[in-house]
Amino acid sequence: TGAFGSGGWAWYGWMDRIGVWTSALSDATAQQLSRDMNPAYAATATSKPFYWPPTTPTHWWDPNYGTYQEKTRATAVTRATANNNPVGTWLARTGTGAADAYIAASDAVRPLLKTSYQASLPALFSDGTDDYLTASITRAQPFTMYMVMDIQNLASAYKYWWCCPGQAEIISMNNTTHSQAYLGAGAAFADSGQTTLRVVTLVANSASSKVYINGTDKSATVSGTLAMNGTVNLFTYNGASYFGSLHCGDHIIDNSAHSAGTVASYTAWLKGIWSIP
Repeated sequence: TGAFGSGGWAWYGWMDRIGVWTSALSDATAQQLSRDMNPAYAATATSKPFYWPPTTPTHWWDPNYGTYQEKTRATAVTRATANNNPVGTWLARTGTGAADAYIAASDAVRPLLKTSYQASLPALFSDGTDDYLTASITRAQPFTMYMVMDIQNLASAYKYWWCCPGQAEIISMNNTTHSQAYLGAGAAFADSGQTTLRVVTLVANSASSKVYINGTDKSATVSGTLAMNGTVNLFTYNGASYFGSLHCGDHIIDNSAHSAGTVASYTAWLKGIWSIP
């Protein structure tokens, strides 16, 4: 669908969307926008929402984009677009695409795509039994991680949301009111309402590390110097234990420590997209 120009000195043809920015864009951002606004975008997205973060993050996984059923990174061809389609490859929307992809270790552990989960947007769902995805990312601190998520299995043991085993972890503890972040040393923080979709933020910056839930500082004593050592897991500790049953929306890792102001901007942007109060 789109508008049709009126001829004369005006553009005469179909017009799908227009974007206007009030500042000069970098070449990388301009190229990314050109790709996303291209008509071929419809072939790689489950729908065509056009939105962009407050800054261009190093890695951004969007459940509207790059979900494939095969676990084969760049050679995956079968899109996961229907409800309950398995997701074996989740390509990054920013970064290097296939190299940054989250992939499943086997067909049996692929999470499912849930269409129109909230705000008419899709989310990935892990069953809490054996579903998980793994990316290959190496990054020392500082970095900032965002995840739009909820967790459904709170009744027993630790349940992992996002984890680089023994390095950087964020998990639900074995009750409904506390979670824990681990950056070389564990730190628990109050965290009620885990079963509702929210924005979780982890700023890894040694002694200045922070955890936010929907923009509220939950840091307690989060600290440490370890980071991502090449294996980054979604929904599990190590692919064999502590599986979280989660819905996961947008997921972002940026190679910098975001300030409180930048965290507030990202949180407001994500909450607006996902209709999170």
